[in-house]
Amino acid sequence: MKAIETLSHAGDNILSRFRDFSPVRKAAAVAGASALGLAGAYVLDVWTLGTAAAWLHGLGTWLKGQSIFATPAEKAAAAHAFDAVSWYWHHPFSTARAWLTGSELTNPGPGKVWLYLHGFAALGAFSWWLGRRYRCGTGWSGIRMKPGDATHGSARWAEARDLARVLEFGFGPGILLGKHKNKPVRIPQKLKARHNKNVLVIGSPGCGKSYSYVRSNIFTAVRGGESIIVTDPKGELYRDMAAFLKSKGYVVKVLNLVRMWESHVKNFLDEIRTPLDADVFAQVVIATTEGGPKKGGDGFWDRAEQNLLKALALYVCYDENGDRRRGTMGEIYDLIASGDKDAVNRKFEKLPHNHPAYGPYMISKMAGENVWGNIIIGLGTRLQTFQQEEVRRITEASEIDLNLPGKEKCAYFVITPDTHPAFNFLASLFFTFTFIRLIEQADANKNGRLEVPVKMLLDEFANIVSIPDFEKKIATARSRGIECHVIIQSLPQLIRVYGRDSWQEIRACCSTVVVLKVEDDYTADYVSRQLGKTTVETSNRSREIRPLTGPAIFDERENRSVTARPLMTPDEIIRMPASQCIVFLPSPNDRERVPALLSTLGYTEFPEAAELKQLNQVTPRNRAASLQEREPETPVCPDEPAERLVPAHSVTSIPENVGREQIEPVQTEPPTPPPPAPTDPGYEMKNKNAVKEPEPPAAGTGRTVVPW
Repeated sequence: MKAIETLSHAGDNILSRFRDFSPVRKAAAVAGASALGLAGAYVLDVWTLGTAAAWLHGLGTWLKGQSIFATPAEKAAAAHAFDAVSWYWHHPFSTARAWLTGSELTNPGPGKVWLYLHGFAALGAFSWWLGRRYRCGTGWSGIRMKPGDATHGSARWAEARDLARVLEFGFGPGILLGKHKNKPVRIPQKLKARHNKNVLVIGSPGCGKSYSYVRSNIFTAVRGGESIIVTDPKGELYRDMAAFLKSKGYVVKVLNLVRMWESHVKNFLDEIRTPLDADVFAQVVIATTEGGPKKGGDGFWDRAEQNLLKALALYVCYDENGDRRRGTMGEIYDLIASGDKDAVNRKFEKLPHNHPAYGPYMISKMAGENVWGNIIIGLGTRLQTFQQEEVRRITEASEIDLNLPGKEKCAYFVITPDTHPAFNFLASLFFTFTFIRLIEQADANKNGRLEVPVKMLLDEFANIVSIPDFEKKIATARSRGIECHVIIQSLPQLIRVYGRDSWQEIRACCSTVVVLKVEDDYTADYVSRQLGKTTVETSNRSREIRPLTGPAIFDERENRSVTARPLMTPDEIIRMPASQCIVFLPSPNDRERVPALLSTLGYTEFPEAAELKQLNQVTPRNRAASLQEREPETPVCPDEPAERLVPAHSVTSIPENVGREQIEPVQTEPPTPPPPAPTDPGYEMKNKNAVKEPEPPAAGTGRTVVPW
């Protein structure tokens, strides 16, 4: 035991010293160790095989001396045929030096036999490899597959030539999937086959989805000059990647629904340019929020609340003359929460009948008094988040242009809380209108595609965002230059959010599926069925056991047959190590579609990782400071000329016409982050009542809502 401990300590000391070496000394040490290893292997080979060669040579000499035709000299040599074996065993270094330098030897016979032995060994190894290669392929965990036999199934793993038909090797633009034999593999920007770039990624929590897929594909998007839209539930992607993306010329924005004082602002009512947009707005809000308790007929209440929300949105977005103006979602809530139904009724009754809000509101008013009150309560419950000043602030103006990613390189991050769904409807509005604006922009181009391709990395897709009719959006976005990467933890999670029919449509729209890690039986069964069955070879060995003599030594029988088995069983999929992933590849033209078993590739293996690390070392971790330096942006409404925009309604009075000479634009200012806490640990308790949330600016000052 002491000897083992001594060797262990010596090895640790050598490794610690090696780590401290400079790169040049490390290279020299590796070269020296390799040379010593080769020399040692050569001497060991001469010692073992050389001795065996001397014995075989002596055996040949002895057999020749036993012949009746042997000469006296051969008979004399046979008497001392094995004397040299001992010398070769005890002098390996002298033998190795003589055979390596080609010195003249008194007995060159053993050297020739030694060379013949190497030739026979190489020929035997090649024959064994050839037999294994063409008789039985090796599957998962050493399963003996029969690639040329499809009697019970033809499923197999993709080889390098299969990957080359649809993928490219090495770092570059496109979609990174993993690595095959230490070579990165990716779907190229210019596809090699007829398929789409949508990807479904399945990985249980903690399996490295962000580490090995999201960050890696941010790097590939930068290499390809693509815009990026990322869901970032933890906020770590924005924190770590923002400085790098800015250094590459990207316009970086963040909608932060967790730390709202660090967020850029976005007024989603700015996206209402037609009554149809108001329909979409109301549909998304109702579909992604929860109303108050209902006694029955939930479908009726949802439709009634949606119609009322549409009317209120159109009211705050258009003045009584039908001219477009800037309204806010806080104004909608104030109208509901005012408590004066008669005053609200008078506002709508004074609107002209051709006003876009008049018709929807009057339909809502047709409900009885009790029903009307329940509709108001239900809608107010859905919008109760606008009781918070921070929510009002980030939705009162627009600093995020949803059209811009299709025109120039942008990186938009959406940070939503993963502990509660209170603000999920804002993220749903963001993605819904992003799809609408980008598709409209692509359709307006001559080739029907965006000028700058857009890559959407939807991490924790089923947990943080629900996009109504997503199965339709992902199907139509493909041809416009928009690729969607749907990243989920399991299939039941996707089924829970989108239903048993819609999830299969989403899956069918993704030509590529990446399975990183599976922990549930449902997903494991699905993946196993999709992999298919293969034909494998089985062997049964038997030996006869006699009552008196026992088992016969040379009476062993072996029966071989073929049978079917899944390429991977569900339990093998669950036990698959995190360093490997299963990839269902796009189907190559006129070829069979075969899955690939790849190794995961972390973003730290990219050449850009060193630059990213260096930037993060010199960039402050508090990104709120960078928001103070940003230029305030004015939202754009291309469908309305500037001269038609008028100030916002007052929620307590009927809107009046305002002359253009009365309108004075007010500069909006970016949000100021809260001051950092002092190092004194008692500061928080001492100033518990002194530190307050910033109050909203008074009317006409600060961030007053003004015309565009």
